[in-house]
Amino acid sequence: MVVGSSDQLRMKIAQLAAPQQGHVTRAQLLALGVPAPRIGGWIAAGRLVRVYQGVYAVGYRRLDAPAAAMAAVLACGPGALLSHESAAALWGWRRWPRTPEVTITGDRRPRGIRVHRSATLRRADRDRQLGIPVTAPERTIRDLGPRLTPAQLRRIVADARFERRLDDDAVARLLGYGPPPTRSQLQDRFQRTVIDAERLPQPLTDTTVEGFEVDVAWPDHRLVVELDGWEAHRGRQAFVTDRERDAALSERGWLVVRIASERLHDDPRREGERLRRILEARAPRRPTAPPSALP
Repeated sequence: MVVGSSDQLRMKIAQLAAPQQGHVTRAQLLALGVPAPRIGGWIAAGRLVRVYQGVYAVGYRRLDAPAAAMAAVLACGPGALLSHESAAALWGWRRWPRTPEVTITGDRRPRGIRVHRSATLRRADRDRQLGIPVTAPERTIRDLGPRLTPAQLRRIVADARFERRLDDDAVARLLGYGPPPTRSQLQDRFQRTVIDAERLPQPLTDTTVEGFEVDVAWPDHRLVVELDGWEAHRGRQAFVTDRERDAALSERGWLVVRIASERLHDDPRREGERLRRILEARAPRRPTAPPSALP
């Protein structure tokens, strides 16, 4: 079957819109050879739905957040990137904002979009997610940093690193200190800021309990503490294995307490006080002497 020119044009528009979350721009249509009056006719007939000036949804308006984000980026012109809260939402770290945020290098500022102008967009700052041009993870977190509390910043950095979107150098640049602690560094910090600072009973470290390797244990209290760093417990398989071990120890009368590296960094005193209460509650009972026989 010979495909007519009208069919070929529809196919080209569909191919153009597909990777753009169902959107095309006026400039793109003109570049395909569609006359301006014909574009106007398609809008009047509902075949194109205006989302922003010069940006149209093909067939119907998409209501999902990624589609709205793509439309906003297209409205801001070539080189624009989804950024700030919108970029963080696209990466999965924040909720989608009501107003999309886009960073540009030019002067276009469409209504209904929160536009940020930047002269420092490097190639390393550019990325794509779901086909949408977006600021790269490190640039996204850097842009968002002034709006975050220190704890929120560390949480997003931890999530991004867990997802392998940041390397150790990026973590150091964003947080202002070195790469996240290793298991041995976590144990050193735990000993210094929790055990020694709160004068808790000395536990066993890197020991075996009921056939499982654990980080810290008080055998007399049947208490285990696992220090969860960003590397040691990464991935679904590690997550499942950890939980299976916790369940097995629980069946045998052990309490497993998990302390994330961030909590150990943010509030070690609180963790120490909590462990003190647990140790006191689980202290082994001393046998009482039988009453002496009456004469």
